[in-house]
Amino acid sequence: MTNIKWLLCVLFLTALFGREAKANTYTAASCNTSDVQSAINSAAGGDTVIIPAGTCTWTSGVSFSGINVKGQGSGRIIAYDNGSESLNVATGTQTLTIAGYSPGFSAASITNGETLQVFPTNAEAYWMQGTVTSLVSGVLTMNITSIGTAVTGVHRWNIATISSTVIVNNQASDPNAGPPLFNITESTTVNTSLSGIRVTQNTGTGPTIFMNYVSASGQAILIHDNWFDLTGNASVIDAATSRGVIWNNSFTGNTANTQMVNSAALGCKMDSPASGQNAWILPSYWGSLDTTGLYNIYFETNDVHAIQNAANSDSNCRMVWRYNLMDHAEHGSHGADSSNYGQRYFEFYDNTGVFYGYSTPGSCTDNETDILNCTLNMANGWSGGVRGGTFVWHDNTLPAISSGDYGTRPDIELEVQNLAYNRGPNPCWGAGYTTHGQYYYAPRQVGTGRVTGTGTANYPPDGVNNSSTDSITYVGDSEPIYIWNNSRTQTLNLLDSTPSACTNNDLIAYYAVSGRDYFNGTAKPSYTPYTYPHPLTLGQTSGNPPAPPTGLTASVQ
Repeated sequence: MTNIKWLLCVLFLTALFGREAKANTYTAASCNTSDVQSAINSAAGGDTVIIPAGTCTWTSGVSFSGINVKGQGSGRIIAYDNGSESLNVATGTQTLTIAGYSPGFSAASITNGETLQVFPTNAEAYWMQGTVTSLVSGVLTMNITSIGTAVTGVHRWNIATISSTVIVNNQASDPNAGPPLFNITESTTVNTSLSGIRVTQNTGTGPTIFMNYVSASGQAILIHDNWFDLTGNASVIDAATSRGVIWNNSFTGNTANTQMVNSAALGCKMDSPASGQNAWILPSYWGSLDTTGLYNIYFETNDVHAIQNAANSDSNCRMVWRYNLMDHAEHGSHGADSSNYGQRYFEFYDNTGVFYGYSTPGSCTDNETDILNCTLNMANGWSGGVRGGTFVWHDNTLPAISSGDYGTRPDIELEVQNLAYNRGPNPCWGAGYTTHGQYYYAPRQVGTGRVTGTGTANYPPDGVNNSSTDSITYVGDSEPIYIWNNSRTQTLNLLDSTPSACTNNDLIAYYAVSGRDYFNGTAKPSYTPYTYPHPLTLGQTSGNPPAPPTGLTASVQ
């Protein structure tokens, strides 16, 4: 009788949990698009599809949900030099002084005899490749055996491992609408993931990855251990969901003869939000308030190089940007001006910045010899053009932005563009005021969020904006910005948009006020960061299986 009970119990448990046990692995016949999509079509939820090593050019993309798509190795940028040495692209012995490492890497990541590639920030065409001779006290010596385009006297070098699975993006599409190279949709039962590939942009004009929301029960999409190049055409990742984890990736602005790529490593926007996605009518899930790790989109332990707007935090986005290397890279966001809603909030902490400011005013043109030696123009600071919503900014190590080429820039820049822009859902906000700040606060402006649900802005008597909601949604409550405990006191600038498209427009100084809308040097009360690293980076799955049954009995007739 006991044996029969045990057998029935085993059969019952197998029926319950067999799907996990039967996860399969499929290897695509090649790295070509059609072969990869064919392998994906053969897979089911929880299965893995391997993209084999090789270099393949894609003119169309693939779509998947609930599948783990893995390449055979992306290569990664593992270190950067000190910016001061001047190297000629040539074979033979080359030495670089390493100033620091990408998150997760160290001197132990480099071994004698290993093949590495080095190239200047923002210009991969001028690469050198060879084997490591030695690494002593931060001085890397290599025997260079092959090179790209020859050039002399170049600063700002990155050191990278070699890629195995490389996809060349030649897919033509609308940069804002896709189709993307990887069209990824959330699953309601398992995590969907992409890892182990390098994507280089050639003639491709659309986003590399699009993350699609499925429902309130969707599980986070995971993107990790990849290397993505940007040439300025579109974002790498466009997310129409405000959950997911993106970690251990390299993002490089590869523009050769221009300054920095003006597109995003991660863009996040829900301008037509589904249920649960309208963050402006939901409470905040700051830090540890995100009890499941699924209320925010997490971008952590990545390295980002030469990208003007590495983040594009837009309508309804809740973004956590932490433990990243920002190598001449800026964090950006949008407000309820060009977008309907504007970002909800972001958290920016424990990031490390790299900035090399040279003193060569007048020589920074589009001439390739100059551009490889000049300061990369971080025009908007480490976080430029914060136009709406709120944020916390703490425990970052960021050098001051100052150079002979472009002068001094603030670390953070705040704007309320509706005051001077005649566009969007709230054009020319406050125009015609009789007292400065008379119509404070503007809908979803900097320093606002969802707190009490009352939304007590003073609306202009225009016959439309005269209640606690505007033409789009809830206006927001006061939810101030907090900046604290960084490596130095962060400089903050209030920027008025000029020239104004509005008559008798008000000024940002009366809408973003220190001690009311932002606090520079004060910690956010009752705030604790979410656990790091994110549990999903450690192999924990979201979407818990049902508990094993208890008290099973069987009777035999």
